[in-house]
Amino acid sequence: MIDKSGFIICPICKGKTRQKATKETYLKNFPLFCPKCKCQSIIDLIEGEVTVREAVYRQEKE
Repeated sequence: MIDKSGFIICPICKGKTRQKATKETYLKNFPLFCPKCKCQSIIDLIEGEVTVREAVYRQEKE
């Protein structure tokens, strides 16, 4: 999902990431990092639709 200002939305926490995209942007196996939840997702972005291929959640320090 892309918000109205063009930023890609994190599929895990729904926060705004630092990457921008347009409707014409095509990404395949893109590592998307979210600074809010500190998680990384491998996504595909085709015609403005985000598909999560793999989600790597943050591991808490013990």
